[in-house]
Amino acid sequence: MQVLITFHFALIALLCPCLTSGAISCELELGTLELLRLSPLTPGEIFRGKLLSAMKAGLTPILAMLPAYAALCYLDPSYLPYLTRIVPILIASVLFSCVVGLACSSIAANVSRATTAAYVIVLSFLILPVFAQWISTDRLPVIQSAALGAPSSLGVALSIISADRVAHAAGEMWQVHLVFVAVICIVLLLITQFRLTRLLRCGTA
Repeated sequence: MQVLITFHFALIALLCPCLTSGAISCELELGTLELLRLSPLTPGEIFRGKLLSAMKAGLTPILAMLPAYAALCYLDPSYLPYLTRIVPILIASVLFSCVVGLACSSIAANVSRATTAAYVIVLSFLILPVFAQWISTDRLPVIQSAALGAPSSLGVALSIISADRVAHAAGEMWQVHLVFVAVICIVLLLITQFRLTRLLRCGTA
């Protein structure tokens, strides 16, 4: 189960940021932003179209892996309660990765910079909290050490099925993790919509 979860989150982290990292920066790089400005679509409609199209593609890995999870739950029904917690975290991870890519795309002037920045941010959120939790296990109280790992979707998902005391405490913070991801996504979406609206009105970065 741990191997499957790690592979799944790695797949999301490698696939999803590039789905949106060129959504806006590509228009700037190719000089096609003017065509969007002349279209009858509002900035909000353009924004939603770019995000939702990426989300549909980003959810494909989750749907593709569901039979594997179903097989595990069939072989060992005790995994089913864990799966009901892990699936929302997977969806939140897809949303976060796509939103980060879109936000970077609205700020960077070219696709390569936007893509690099998106991958750095997504992988940092995925790996660094797990590392921080690991090195603080024997130095901080359980709750504080678990809180360090809460920002990582991978760390929280693995902690849900872990028997380790600190990891289990981090796994119990899965709802906190979802709230954290939701807040970050809302802030980034507001920044992205503001940037896109400004670009469509002014035509320059």
